[in-house]
Amino acid sequence: MSAPKLDAHRGDTTGCGGGAGEIPVGFVVLRADAGADAEEPLAFVAARVVPYARLRGLRLVDALPVSAAGKTLKQRLKEQWIG
Repeated sequence: MSAPKLDAHRGDTTGCGGGAGEIPVGFVVLRADAGADAEEPLAFVAARVVPYARLRGLRLVDALPVSAAGKTLKQRLKEQWIG
């Protein structure tokens, strides 16, 4: 799965992986002082997962939606992706 790999990226991002249907996609919050761009997290994950688990898309977001318990609300992210 790509989600743990995405969240482990360099420390200048917070990430969440999920699926838009069956397509692996990622959502990333870049920190204000981050030197990374959208392509860097994609390459980071691609180097660490099998080809079919590579992220096919990435969306930069201001914040990840979380529940009161602090868990990422992946369904809301999926809704954002689909539109």
